[in-house]
Amino acid sequence: MEQVFTASTHDYLFFFTSAGKVYWLKAYEIPQMPRDSRGKAIVNLLQVESGEKISSILRVTGFNDTQSVILCTRKGIVKKTKLNEFRNMRKSGLIAINLEDDDTICTAKMTGGNDDVILFTRNGMSIRFSEQDARELGRNTKGVRGIKLENNDYVIGMEVVSDENTSVLVLTEQGYGKRTTFHEYHIQRRAGKGLIAIKTTERNGKVVSAFTVDPTTEIVMVTQGGQLIRTRAGEFREIGRNTQGVLAARLDEGDSLVAAARVFTTGLEEAEEEGGEESGPTQGELLPEENETEKE
Repeated sequence: MEQVFTASTHDYLFFFTSAGKVYWLKAYEIPQMPRDSRGKAIVNLLQVESGEKISSILRVTGFNDTQSVILCTRKGIVKKTKLNEFRNMRKSGLIAINLEDDDTICTAKMTGGNDDVILFTRNGMSIRFSEQDARELGRNTKGVRGIKLENNDYVIGMEVVSDENTSVLVLTEQGYGKRTTFHEYHIQRRAGKGLIAIKTTERNGKVVSAFTVDPTTEIVMVTQGGQLIRTRAGEFREIGRNTQGVLAARLDEGDSLVAAARVFTTGLEEAEEEGGEESGPTQGELLPEENETEKE
C-alpha cells in the first residue's frame, strides 16, 4: 500500500510515473469494487509504456491560476509547475519532469503559492524551505536541487506545511515513530543538508514514512510480513526532532515496517474486541508511553 485518500467521482487523479510522465483519469473511470477485491491493473486503465510504474497519485479538484504542482524525486530534485500546464492532457500522457536515468519521482503535492514544503530522507534528515525558493518551470524541464543528500541516502516523502499547529509523524522500519510539531523544522534555503528529523540507528531502523497528522488522524501501518496495524496519531506524544521515537508496535522477529498512510474514517467503523485481561502488548498493538526511551 502506498497511498490512501478520498475523492469525489468528478475529481481528477494525476498518475505520475517512474519515467517522469503524468496521466490522468476522472475518479469515476476507476471501477468501484468490493472492499476485499484485488482491484484492476493500472495498465488496463492508462496507456502507460512498457516498464513504466506509478510513482505517485495526486487528487485534483479543478484547474486554476493560483495552484501549482510540486514534484520531488528520490535524488532530492524538486520542480514546481503551474497546475494549468497539465490542463490539456493526452491519453498518451505528458512529460512532467525530465529525469536522470537513475532517478524517479518520489511524490507530488499541490501548493497555493506561498506554502512551505518539507522533504524527508531515508536516513532521517529533513529540510524545510519556501516554495518560492523553487522557481516555476515548464513541464519539459529538470527541476532544481531540494536537498543535498549524503551517500546511500534518498528522499522518501514530502509534505506541504498547511498549519503550524499540526505535526509530522515519522515512522521507521523497526516499528518506532514520533510526532514533532512544524515549529521544530526551521525554514532554510533550498539545496542544503537540512536538519535531523529522527535519529536512525540499528535500534529503530531507517525511515519508511513521514506525513502530516493531528491527534485524531487515524493511520494504518503495513509490515513486510503482511501484518496490518491501525491506530491514532494521538497515541504518539509530541517530542523533539533529535530523538529516536517510541516503540509503536512489537513486530515478529525478522519482520519490518514497509509502509504507512493516513486513513479517512468516513463510512468506516472500527471493531472493538472484547476480552479478558491482557498480560502485555501483543503483535500489532500500540505500546504505552512508558516504553519511551528516547533522549534529547
